[in-house]
Amino acid sequence: MSHHQSNSPARNLSSRRLGFLAASLLALSLYSGCGSQQTGEGNKASGPVPAPYQKRDLSDTPIVVSGGSVHLHFNSSIFQLCTPANSCGTPVTPGDKQYWAPGTISSAYYYNDNENGPDDAYPISAGADSIVTIECSGGGNTGNIVITSDSGRNRIVLEVSEEKFKPRRAGSPRLTNKKFKIDHLRVSGSATDYPTHPTWPNGNKVTVEFLRSY
Repeated sequence: MSHHQSNSPARNLSSRRLGFLAASLLALSLYSGCGSQQTGEGNKASGPVPAPYQKRDLSDTPIVVSGGSVHLHFNSSIFQLCTPANSCGTPVTPGDKQYWAPGTISSAYYYNDNENGPDDAYPISAGADSIVTIECSGGGNTGNIVITSDSGRNRIVLEVSEEKFKPRRAGSPRLTNKKFKIDHLRVSGSATDYPTHPTWPNGNKVTVEFLRSY
């Protein structure tokens, strides 16, 4: 078993390890670190990349999405429900629920969750003013997870349909849809669809983490 699979709390949310993660979701987890890893869209290069085996505080990694089945874990002590008095803007999909947290996205990565998969952290080109859309489908239904980073308001807004992504248990910050898989993951301003990358894990056994600056 790889280092990041055994030690990282975000990875411990993955389907392979938790059993119920016969599924994983968009992610989204935020953290920081440095190392010689990959930059751009899967090409090897030197640059600031968090060490995937390093344990991280969920205050820095508030959103984790994993695929296979789709699971979304967000830190409910950081994210607050958007209300008319604290508007987060109009949802991309009418009726979706929105949550917000202070800060902006500093970077994002995805990891291979397959047994004996590589330990590499593959960068996603998300930043302080990005909109990340994770499109999911399964069981004859579709649903999106949308993460908006707004540097002007210093906030991250998470949008999701709680009719399609149900709490794992009452009061749980984990929302899941066991029939869904991740079809597409796109960042505003880029034509890249990350699940088409050769480094995207087989069977969507992936963890996606978004790092936060605040």
